[in-house]
Amino acid sequence: MNRTWRTASVELVPGYHLTGADGEPTGSVAAARVAFDGGFAHVEVPGTGHVDVVSAPAVRLITYRSENDDSGDGAGRGKDGPEPFGERPGNRRLR
Repeated sequence: MNRTWRTASVELVPGYHLTGADGEPTGSVAAARVAFDGGFAHVEVPGTGHVDVVSAPAVRLITYRSENDDSGDGAGRGKDGPEPFGERPGNRRLR
């Protein structure tokens, strides 16, 4: 199976953990490789040597740059890319 891997920051819901770069459980990492498959996020933190598989309900926030972001500001506004996702009507922040 081919997954699309992206470099991202990952934050989990309190009570869920993944393996941090130091080998200890952590609820968030600033940089990891992430791929999505069904209702799961596959998270590879550099230096751990393995991939943690986390169910979707355990994920609070995953942030990555759009592949076509050429604006230089990291907001995902490439020439033909989407507008940035934000706190606009219709977009709600999950808590």
